Amino acid sequence: MARAILYDSTLCVGCRECEKACSEGKNLTYNDKIAAEENTSSHKLTAVRTHGERFSRKLCMHCVDPACASVCPVAALQKTKAGPVVYHEDRCMGCRYCMVACVYQVPSYQWEARWPLVRKCDFCADRTAPDAVTRCTEACAFDATLTGEREEMIEVARKRIAEKPGEYYPHIYGVEEVGGTSVLVLSAV
Repeated sequence: MARAILYDSTLCVGCRECEKACSEGKNLTYNDKIAAEENTSSHKLTAVRTHGERFSRKLCMHCVDPACASVCPVAALQKTKAGPVVYHEDRCMGCRYCMVACVYQVPSYQWEARWPLVRKCDFCADRTAPDAVTRCTEACAFDATLTGEREEMIEVARKRIAEKPGEYYPHIYGVEEVGGTSVLVLSAV
């Protein structure tokens, strides 16, 4: 079964613990300067964005039919049955077609590195247990980020919308957009 992340922007308080946990889990430097950036980059694989009193996250959406993987001539990016779009750095030739093809502008290139790689969220693919959660989910104390089976996450989202109809925009982003994604988003009215 395909896994998914459910991000509920109404519960996000902008603490950036998800950013920190992701960076630490990937052995990336995380400091105040990096925390202040509101975009993903080769050193920040998920980003919390501020919109006045509200917050949103930018990360790889792990598309069901990912354009980044379809354009890669060496299959360095591959969609797995479990849900994540994973990157095989040993195959990458640095053409950056994936960066151009991604409708979400997520893959980043390590321009400053001597042997540059493409960087993006890999849905914590190193956590292989069937019930494993992503680092961002583990770090979120407010249940703004959940990990589970895609259909289960869609049901959780539908339940939240039904329980608080005036609080949520009545649509789950990612169910159908770009053919569906493994990151689902709820937002406020």
